[in-house]
Amino acid sequence: MFVMTVSCTTPKAAVKGPEIAVRLVKELDFDVRILLTRGGENFWSKAKGYNKLYWDMLQELLESGDNESSDGTRISIYCK
Repeated sequence: MFVMTVSCTTPKAAVKGPEIAVRLVKELDFDVRILLTRGGENFWSKAKGYNKLYWDMLQELLESGDNESSDGTRISIYCK
């Protein structure tokens, strides 16, 4: 399992976060948990404009059956 924490002090990680999460699931078969602070949530939402391709891939993973493995969810996003 890979845990990514995104805060207001990590704006680059926030906009690259969807790409990192998608690649970890698709290429390395990781389970990914993303923890967003309130400030990080603001930067995370900007990722859609930064790289729409990976943003859309992340949304598809969150909405489709590809998001689940035999032991549960592959990608989870938590807002603090």
